[in-house]
Amino acid sequence: MTWLALADRTAKRFCQRGLGLDRKEGSACTPGQGGTMLRGTLVIEADTPNAMGADSLVESATSSGHIKSLFRLSFLPGGGVALMMAQGAEQRRAVVRIESRTRVDTLRIAYSWDHDRNLARLSVERPGGLRFLAQGIEDPLPVSLEDMHDLLMGQDTLSPAIRFAALSSQVEPLGPTPTLGLDTPVDTPFGTVPAGSLRRGDTVISSGGDAVPVLFALRRRVPARGSFRPLRLRAPYFGLTQDVTVAASQRLILSGCDVEYTFGQEAVLVPAGHAANGTVATEGAQGPVAEYVQLLLPSHDPVLCAGALFESLYVGRLRRHRTELAASILRDLPRSKLPEHAKPIYPVPSAFEAITLAADRAA
Repeated sequence: MTWLALADRTAKRFCQRGLGLDRKEGSACTPGQGGTMLRGTLVIEADTPNAMGADSLVESATSSGHIKSLFRLSFLPGGGVALMMAQGAEQRRAVVRIESRTRVDTLRIAYSWDHDRNLARLSVERPGGLRFLAQGIEDPLPVSLEDMHDLLMGQDTLSPAIRFAALSSQVEPLGPTPTLGLDTPVDTPFGTVPAGSLRRGDTVISSGGDAVPVLFALRRRVPARGSFRPLRLRAPYFGLTQDVTVAASQRLILSGCDVEYTFGQEAVLVPAGHAANGTVATEGAQGPVAEYVQLLLPSHDPVLCAGALFESLYVGRLRRHRTELAASILRDLPRSKLPEHAKPIYPVPSAFEAITLAADRAA
């Protein structure tokens, strides 16, 4: 998978050869022109409007000869996302409705297309979540590399609500995603090893001290922004014996008297992004792209990493939902070898509660 473009609130970059892992490559990444993209994904993370009214997220109008093109993504009144594409007299539309009771502060929206299969989809998901909403689109309109360049690099084409927008040359997966840095030290029965070196059949140490087999070690490159941005969790907070780098959406298992008193639970799952206060966690090295790994275990067991407990990949009963499974990072794995996880091992507090808990740990 190759990421070609990345735009956030501070900078934009586009590179036909693909964005690298090191921001020093910036001088080599120059805008270019190209033909039709046979497949790809436009990914956006955006703040949801408070009133959930109509609000344009992305809009770009271009013309080539006598053909006018339009690409627009927008929030809908009452909750939802709408796509409008037009090329001359041809139009394609898609709508994904979001129930008001499921509203969250940030959404990840993606438009993916594959002209070899003559299909496209508009999807909406909560960063760090398991499930997603999607609407298929048959006979999608062609997408040119030049139009995507104009959309992402143009002036006033992106709403201020957008945290980042990125373009991939592949159909990107939805749902669960890797979030552990490749160098994260993972405890095993034979000592500590980097997470990126673990493979199927290896064993790791869970919260109870038991050796648990790794069913699959999944890796993915993603834009190093938004919920994907790397964070450096600092020792000795959270019981860490050394600093580790994880994605902002990676969840830690926090326990203790304060957790039991506040939440009435033995432990809770707290996204690392809620601890990014400059003391407990700081922003990691941010090139345009980051690569992460995550471990899929038979049960939803925590993994011991450098003295702290981190959540392993939670897949719920995804294997029972063939359409969602085919759209996920698990799509190429044998369905018969995938586990089923019951509800998450621990609850996830609200953002305010998680931020407060992390701040108390830093005091």
